[in-house]
Amino acid sequence: MPERTPEAAVQANVEAYNAKDVAGFAATYAADAKFCKIDGTVLLTGRDAIAAFHQRFFEGNPTAHCVVVQHVAMGPFVVEQQQITLEGRPPMNAMLLFEVRAGEIVRASYSPL
Repeated sequence: MPERTPEAAVQANVEAYNAKDVAGFAATYAADAKFCKIDGTVLLTGRDAIAAFHQRFFEGNPTAHCVVVQHVAMGPFVVEQQQITLEGRPPMNAMLLFEVRAGEIVRASYSPL
């Protein structure tokens, strides 16, 4: 099977997030992936840590939903403006910068807008 394009990897990530599919969400990340703040501060390292965090997140936020507002892909990078909705809270906008290598997200950097 050919590897996913960067856009396809990020789309699979968003779809798994919206489905609360922790295994599918984690599968979009490389084994040694990093989830960071946009300033480079590493929040989570590794697919397993990303999965464990999101398992707890989805359990506490069963209605979490992501809408991609804007999307730009260039080489191995995908930048998205996402609107995240959590029950009882106003929608939040965030910018995410994904770096994808060999069909897997190796780095996801996040900044609220």
